[in-house]
Amino acid sequence: MNRWVVVVPAVLVACAAFVAAARPAMIFEDLRSASSLGIDPSTRAVGMGGAGTAVFWGDVDPWANPALLGGVRGVGYEHDHGDLAGIDLRAGRFVAGGDGVGFATSGRPVHGLGEQRIELHGDIGGTPFSAFERVRAWSVGASLAGVCRAWAQRTGGEPPAFTRHFDVALGYGQNAVDEGTTFGGSSATSGPAVVHDLGVLARTGWDAGRLGARRLRVDGAAGFSSHNVTNAGLQDPFSTRVVPAVRQTRGGIAVRGALAAPVAADDKRAWLVASLQPVVALGLAYDPVWNEAGVSTPTQTANEWGAELAVMNVAFARVGLATSEGTSQSTWGLGAALPLGPYGRAGYEHAHSTGDLPDQTRDRWSAWLDPVAIWHAWR
Repeated sequence: MNRWVVVVPAVLVACAAFVAAARPAMIFEDLRSASSLGIDPSTRAVGMGGAGTAVFWGDVDPWANPALLGGVRGVGYEHDHGDLAGIDLRAGRFVAGGDGVGFATSGRPVHGLGEQRIELHGDIGGTPFSAFERVRAWSVGASLAGVCRAWAQRTGGEPPAFTRHFDVALGYGQNAVDEGTTFGGSSATSGPAVVHDLGVLARTGWDAGRLGARRLRVDGAAGFSSHNVTNAGLQDPFSTRVVPAVRQTRGGIAVRGALAAPVAADDKRAWLVASLQPVVALGLAYDPVWNEAGVSTPTQTANEWGAELAVMNVAFARVGLATSEGTSQSTWGLGAALPLGPYGRAGYEHAHSTGDLPDQTRDRWSAWLDPVAIWHAWR
């Protein structure tokens, strides 16, 4: 019997058992959440109107969908800084992955490895005040096709045929949030409160032909994620009032067409040419978002649309539109990267949104390395 007939169903059953076992514990546990959990730290997503739940290429967004981490390869650090209408946002995250499994941490379980923090400073009647909310999180994602390919490589076999055209990934995230307020000479804190996220991603792709000497590849994905699975509130640090929590459910579809040039194996510049592929790529994404605040039936409150044009993995341009309950925000973003062949890259991104709500700006610096590729080259 082909061993994949046994391995593939076993992996699927194990993943299903994990989700089934985890969800009841989340539902019945008395956990809390805060408003900062609803802020996506990704500068790239802001430039694309907020869409990111199924955006599987480039620097993925585990906040939108932790299942996206299944496609990560290498080790990276990302730092985002934003101005949210006078509120200062800073977010740092370490990401690592390979062989179909990815992990991201923002200060949890190790506090020194980043965090997401928003701060507000001002005065009321001449008395200064400040407030903050801090989120420390970790998340993990696993890709079935990635795990199968890695297993085949290590055992000297051939990966199953479905891995060439189809993949499914699962993800889980845990977020701990605390908050504090200072008014005059008084201060108070609350937390940490812990909430959980779940995500799933299905992906397919195929070679769509050639345009001259270049190969056209088309990939598509559909994603789903649930944020703040337990719907309880975080207590106001200055009173017994419980801050209402919002459970957010996100859907997402994305499609990307990429045009790549052939790379000759005996070309001394092959590593550089490969890092500049695809020559051009266009990605489109749409996320419907539902919020549930103390009601049994979630209501759709937002539609997020985005597009990204990438040229040789060096220059990026993004536009987007987000509509929500009678308001709309138009967004745009730019990015630049320095690819270092298969060994890593460094990049900078900027995004801006404007419309019926206060304007936002966002910036990101990121750096990535692939230790496996570096090790093979060194040997």
